[in-house]
Amino acid sequence: MALAACGGGSSSTSSSGASEEQATATNGEAEGAGGESGTDGQAEGGETGGTLAPEPTSTEPTSIVSGLEPFSKPPPKGITAVNLQCDFPTCETISKPIREMGKKLGWHVKTIVYKTGAPQEAVTQAVNTPGVEYIFTAGIQRPIIEPQIKVAEEKGIAIISTSNPEPPKGEVWPVAIAEQYGAAPATDVMHWVINQSEGKANVLLLDYQEVPITATERPAIEKTLEEDCPECSFADLVLTGEELAAGSVPAKVVGYIQAHPEIDYIHVAFGNILLGVPEALKTAGLLENVTITSMNGLESAEGEMLKRGEVSAFYVGGQTEYALMEVDAVARLAAGMKLPQKIYTEAPQHWMCFPETAEQCTNWNGPQNQEKEFEELWGLK
Repeated sequence: MALAACGGGSSSTSSSGASEEQATATNGEAEGAGGESGTDGQAEGGETGGTLAPEPTSTEPTSIVSGLEPFSKPPPKGITAVNLQCDFPTCETISKPIREMGKKLGWHVKTIVYKTGAPQEAVTQAVNTPGVEYIFTAGIQRPIIEPQIKVAEEKGIAIISTSNPEPPKGEVWPVAIAEQYGAAPATDVMHWVINQSEGKANVLLLDYQEVPITATERPAIEKTLEEDCPECSFADLVLTGEELAAGSVPAKVVGYIQAHPEIDYIHVAFGNILLGVPEALKTAGLLENVTITSMNGLESAEGEMLKRGEVSAFYVGGQTEYALMEVDAVARLAAGMKLPQKIYTEAPQHWMCFPETAEQCTNWNGPQNQEKEFEELWGLK
């Protein structure tokens, strides 16, 4: 998003401006771009030169997570809820199953789209919706909506949090789903990078701090490289919502790589940031020098990049799976059941995808029959 030590070194603070100081690097004296990286030099299917770190799974999960207690009878009907949806395309894969499953359960679910990083107005509208009992959220930080949380607490409204590293807090914030959605998969991706590079990767993170769960990737990546890869280096390029909206991210990435040719791995915080980046690197003659990875939602455009080999590995996560867990949490609260917080925290399931499995992975948002499995769990079948 400061020179973070990876087996030693000094540190300096990064900036989100357009100068070289906009990113930070570990072991900045690392030389060369790494002859084994990029779309031409990479090993296919996740093959590596050695297993220096645990390999993430590349097997598709076939069923929802185990351990969820079945309902003795269907959840109560007539629940009124507001579904807060961020304005990134990937958020539709979280919002849609909440709307659809709410309808099947006989609930009244109203969707409000909010500006990523500035959800306050939408949350105010949500807590003031007549009769609202529950609010579904994704990627909203608690500190920036404290006034709205106070109103919710006064009205007895429960806020169902997901894609947010903050833990549960009282009845108004009773659950945290996909609490490790950023840190845990980022750690797994770095293990793949360490093995792929034989422990000598120079990693650049395309960092987006305005979504709380992606903000957890940087410390996880720094920690993993520091502990498991003393010869690796790390740099952090902070991106803003304004840059994403303006389409200026690809040019910013090209400029950084041109100024720092030692970079041979680029990790993208989430898939939507990828748009335009491989093409810009290719036009600048830089794509063959880098290996690109990303994680979480893999939509059609990003899937094509993976299929073409412009992206080398994508750790895809079941975004619909944890959205259905949001519905599950409301159903359990309404039925007076205990919440399985440990299962929620570790959700969703992930698996590593490569160019040869791109078609299978594209638009994968959880196990194939997950809706049916949840319906059976809730006693609807």
